[in-house]
Amino acid sequence: MTDPPTAPQPPRLRSTQGLNSLRIASSHPTQRRLLLAFVLFRTTEMSAWLVTLVWAFDRGGATGSGVIAVGQMVPAALFATFGAAWLERLPRARALPRSYLLQAATKLVLAAVLIVGAPFWVVVAATALSAAMVTLTRPIHHALIPEVSRTPQELTAANAASTAAEGIGDLAGPTLAGLALLVVAPGGVILGLGILIAGAAGLVRNVEVVQVRNPPSGSTMARTLTGARALIDHRAPAALVLLVGGQFVVLGILSVFGVVFALEVLGSGPDGPGYLASGLGLGALVGVILAVSLVGRRHLGVALAASLTVLSVPIGLVAAAPTLGIAVLLFVVAGVGRAGVDVAVRTLLQRSAPPRVLGRILGIQESLQTAGLALGTALAPAFVFLAGPRGAFIVAAALLPATGLAVAAPIRRLDQTAPPDASIDLLLSVPMFAALPAPQIEQLARALEPPHHLRAEHPLLTQGADGEHCYIITAGRVRIEHDGQAIAHLGEGDLVGEIALLRDVPRTATATAVDDVEVVALARQPFLMAVTGSDRGLRHLEEVVDQRLQDRDGPGSA
Repeated sequence: MTDPPTAPQPPRLRSTQGLNSLRIASSHPTQRRLLLAFVLFRTTEMSAWLVTLVWAFDRGGATGSGVIAVGQMVPAALFATFGAAWLERLPRARALPRSYLLQAATKLVLAAVLIVGAPFWVVVAATALSAAMVTLTRPIHHALIPEVSRTPQELTAANAASTAAEGIGDLAGPTLAGLALLVVAPGGVILGLGILIAGAAGLVRNVEVVQVRNPPSGSTMARTLTGARALIDHRAPAALVLLVGGQFVVLGILSVFGVVFALEVLGSGPDGPGYLASGLGLGALVGVILAVSLVGRRHLGVALAASLTVLSVPIGLVAAAPTLGIAVLLFVVAGVGRAGVDVAVRTLLQRSAPPRVLGRILGIQESLQTAGLALGTALAPAFVFLAGPRGAFIVAAALLPATGLAVAAPIRRLDQTAPPDASIDLLLSVPMFAALPAPQIEQLARALEPPHHLRAEHPLLTQGADGEHCYIITAGRVRIEHDGQAIAHLGEGDLVGEIALLRDVPRTATATAVDDVEVVALARQPFLMAVTGSDRGLRHLEEVVDQRLQDRDGPGSA
């Protein structure tokens, strides 16, 4: 029997190859389909938001727009957490197209009530239903990204590409809606958006991913509580989720400040607030180009702090902006910082959150984002009243670093435990681990113990003994013996001792150093958490173990 074929190794993506790594991430067939669908998602989300606000303004003025905005945000915030847990009963590759189809269906319902001229409250109810379905997609999309990323560096690049997709949607959505409303009634525009998002479902149908196992049973409430408990038990993911919530409070405040500042302070036309809002979207696109410098970085805490600074300082400077053009430019710079925050937070969250509940944690984050946006919108008039239209920007700018300081400690600790590239490379060189998604590779790398040296003829493992570790051979050769008979020799890059851990049995063979040997140990708990969290990784490992146990003439293990 021969050794199992070595899995093809992806190119290592270094920070000096940021733009190239972004190209590689988006050229990966599965990631490309996910990203194209995500562009359509964000474009239709922004378009539908603007179309419904315009429709409501025509019916009830500013009050009508406010009612329909709150009517969308509040139900969406309440639904997002439970919606993510509800869809987590499915493999994520199946849940994502289903989320797009639910959006398409609810947009068709909204289009119908608009076309037939239904009463205002019926349209508000239809927009609330449609907005609730929108909250399903982001958590599933971002939970899938780690499962199709082959290295931690490619994970960061894919997150940067997702941020770029959102930036494109932020620019294209309002533009598409504005042009469409010139020639088509709101109901017809929403109908077209429903067809467009159905196309996104087709793009992500049957994508190939490394599926993270999800509990097949349990109620939606039980799955929701599991995600909440994971945040309570893991301080770093909780801090990151709270930071995102604080960021969206500020964005909600800015959505109102921008209107007041452009119209009342700068005396712009009705297009002024739109220019300010588009500045954030344009900045996000520019920021993605800079955010790829994060690719390959093991420590993202400093980059996160720098991005928060770039986001907050220009917002404060808007208070002194003499013209609309300068205000828009400052919003563009703030958008650059926002892109850096998004990429760093998302990557750190994917690295630190337990993979099995990542989608549910992202659902909680989606709820906090929407609630933060609603809270910021509600607080904005009070800030304007207390600090004035210009001073309100200074208040908003101060909230971001304050939130960052409040959650800095657990993020700093997470950053300090980032594994070195050498540990990542070592694990990727082992065929049994190469099939694991990037975040689980990182979790394994953190758990690797310091190298251990053995002299020739010194036993590494003894048949019949209990097993608490497996070992990666980094130098030298090891002889495998079963019942006193030599059955194999293993060398650099081979894994020894995994059978006892995986099957929970005593050591099935003895492993002895042939010459001077260096090994790196991996304890039982992190090993099992990683390999049993991935269907593909566990299946690959089980196949190798079965072969080794059934054919004693091939490579052995213990």
